[in-house]
Amino acid sequence: MSDDTKDKKIEAEELDLNTAFGRFMNNKQNPESPAYFLDGLLSQTDPRLKNKLLEDYKHLFGVVDIVDDLMKKIMSTPQGQREFAKEVDKFVSRRQTSEIKKEAPDGQEDT
Repeated sequence: MSDDTKDKKIEAEELDLNTAFGRFMNNKQNPESPAYFLDGLLSQTDPRLKNKLLEDYKHLFGVVDIVDDLMKKIMSTPQGQREFAKEVDKFVSRRQTSEIKKEAPDGQEDT
């Protein structure tokens, strides 16, 4: 497949705002967006490398779509919302505990 064909294929996929990659790349004309920065950097590279990196980003954002779908399913029920809230609380508690241990004076051992 030629580089021009790949560029057109990626541009067509950018229009799919139902994907995280499409939403991300849709902002590439906005100078304040990360997509603008990424597109600017990649425009200075070899077109084959640019296409490969964009494909890699597309796959990475595919994972974002999967996680997003899972979170929607979890949060769609009251039970899922409660379980998620419990997990977040556990995470925050562990995080606070580890921060307290880091703040302990040097003479004390962490347990």
